[in-house]
Amino acid sequence: MSGIFENDIALVAVVIMVRTLFALTRAEFYIHSGDAVAHLAIQNARKNQDIEYPIGFHVFSSILGQTVLRKLPGLFNLLVWSAFIISLNRIIGLNIYSAIYLVMVSLLIDEYNIHYYAYTERLISKIACSIAYGLILAGHAEWSAPIFAWVLCSSKFGRQFFVFIIVPTLLVTKEYESLLYVVLIAFLLVMISGKIRRGIIHQLKWSKNYNKFSTIQMAKKGSPFYEFHMLRILMFPELILVFELNVGAFWVLGVVLIIVSLRRFSFVGESWRYIEWATFLVACACINEGNSYILVIKLVGFYLYQAIVYIKLRVINLPCCRAHAMEVVDFVRGKGAVLPVPYRTGDELMSVESQVDLVAWWPVDGNGVFGRMPVQASARYDRKYLEHAKFIVINKGHLEEVDHQYYGEIMEVSPSFANATYAVIEQEKKN
Repeated sequence: MSGIFENDIALVAVVIMVRTLFALTRAEFYIHSGDAVAHLAIQNARKNQDIEYPIGFHVFSSILGQTVLRKLPGLFNLLVWSAFIISLNRIIGLNIYSAIYLVMVSLLIDEYNIHYYAYTERLISKIACSIAYGLILAGHAEWSAPIFAWVLCSSKFGRQFFVFIIVPTLLVTKEYESLLYVVLIAFLLVMISGKIRRGIIHQLKWSKNYNKFSTIQMAKKGSPFYEFHMLRILMFPELILVFELNVGAFWVLGVVLIIVSLRRFSFVGESWRYIEWATFLVACACINEGNSYILVIKLVGFYLYQAIVYIKLRVINLPCCRAHAMEVVDFVRGKGAVLPVPYRTGDELMSVESQVDLVAWWPVDGNGVFGRMPVQASARYDRKYLEHAKFIVINKGHLEEVDHQYYGEIMEVSPSFANATYAVIEQEKKN
């Protein structure tokens, strides 16, 4: 090919420009919703509370300042993306096919990957884990050890990626010395840092409880698998490249996908995410004219998956309204402790005001606070926390009939305050 697309600098500019323009059209770039609500809450509260969630990302991103993070929460991940593309070109060099792949990764966004445009640690963790995996397949596994140190301090999914993907891949590829480095770094960091030890314990307990007491729309209760997680394999034909590089590594990914998709093991994370992270850098480095058909398969696979999801589930997303959350905070400020229903309502309140008095908040003390509903399991705080709360703050968009059954008559009390998103119920004082 001739012209501008033979210039790697031009390719870098196009990839960054497309990502930037698309980010500017996404609501997630400007507002906090979903996972980003929790991460802003952690950012706000980390200096005043002992946050057991890994906060390396939050410390790093704070270089932009709280004002910028509030007004343009997606800016940090956009800067990370741009730096990655520039570095990737300098080290590996982009071609027209890798540039198209990176554009597709930017544009083919579904309900799970939308957070890459928002304020979450997922993008930087994806890049870090993908680099570590690529180094192993390239025969430079020893360089992945420092990356693991970063991931251990910054990402729950990243920790799981190293345990379930990196470690068995090092065994399969017989990189025993590099495996020793990784284990040694993990051991030293865990021994030195009490915060990391507490964070890992928190992660294990939280993951177990979340899996045990949560309902995931995309799975039938009687099914052994979260079938839609398995179905996402349609979106990752890059696995062909991994197979060509190392058959053993390919089978590690396949086995992990199947095992983690089992309902009983789903607490260790979204199974398909390990495939996505592992194949990312491999595709950037290896895709060329000879295997460009992968791009077509990826495009078709994405839209096929999306069609199945929309036809089967017809998911409706109700984003948190920041202004409404602030109204609630102003109402309850200084009046007493708050129980959020459901638990993510706590993230929404903490994201606008880090000093909200919550009786339980999952990044800090949310390990053993889930309770089981009469009809079905769900991620709701245990009723024992009701007695410690003066107010119950409910996100009406997430409230279900089982909440009324679980929390009892208190949910039928007329709210003391309400807006379009929230209702605040004040509990009567007990004699």
